[in-house]
Amino acid sequence: MARAIVITAALLAAVFTGFKAAFQGAFAAYTPVWPRIATKVPSSTREEKYGWLGQLARMREWVGDRVWQSLTTSDYAIKNRKFEGSYKLDRDDVSDDQVGVLKPFLEDLGQAGAELPDQLVFEALAGGIATACYDNQYFFDTDHPSFNAKGEAITVSNLQAGAGEPWYLMVTKRPLKPLIYQEREKIEFQVLSDITSEHVLKTDEFLYGTRGRLNVGYGFWQMCFRSQAELTPANYEAAFKLIQTLCGEGGRPLNLTPDLLVTGPQNRGASKRLIERATIDGSDNEYYKDVDLLSSPLVV
Repeated sequence: MARAIVITAALLAAVFTGFKAAFQGAFAAYTPVWPRIATKVPSSTREEKYGWLGQLARMREWVGDRVWQSLTTSDYAIKNRKFEGSYKLDRDDVSDDQVGVLKPFLEDLGQAGAELPDQLVFEALAGGIATACYDNQYFFDTDHPSFNAKGEAITVSNLQAGAGEPWYLMVTKRPLKPLIYQEREKIEFQVLSDITSEHVLKTDEFLYGTRGRLNVGYGFWQMCFRSQAELTPANYEAAFKLIQTLCGEGGRPLNLTPDLLVTGPQNRGASKRLIERATIDGSDNEYYKDVDLLSSPLVV
């Protein structure tokens, strides 16, 4: 019969150092996709206000004195949310040298922590049909306040109805992408392994887990179009044209060109046929390599 391992502070330190290494190794190995569609903004408080949203920066010819432009102010703010994953380790598992079998779980926990921003970004994308952005309209809506080429006030839709899985056409190569990933505190690995702590004395178990504070919100609605209609050349062209013809105050073209088509599993094949096939039915495909593709199972 194997003798029980004597638990010491040094042993526990070694055990949880191994736990942390397994967690961090898997965390670092995961390649997130959110950086393609969301801009990371550091947060220094419980919530961040984005009063400058609503006005894309522009230059003008300097004639005479400077013309001081007032930033459009909005009350749009992103409030940080707290996330955790908490687990218990029985002291007997340490005494019986069973902690090694936990490595795959700890690696899975590390990947789960790394995946969280992706999940939040795509949840926000799906929730954009019922969540307000800076102009107090839903991020995807049929009546966003805008302007036409004559500078006249109009309303614009960045939403196409349908019954299928959604697909999105985005502008992602500007400093501010369609979504905002706000990070207050990074996901980190934490432990409570003091053998003399009150919790350990009462329960005969050690505690470990993850914690972080972050959230996702919306940038400019003008940079993202959502459709649940069939992904056809005509519908794709309509979405592309809508974004390219958007104007700001005074009729100034916003100079936006979509560069990314985002789909889920149901539209993956249609998107590849539309964008990655050089010919269709023997004719040149005018949309061949028109934009990049991003297919994710998180699109629902």
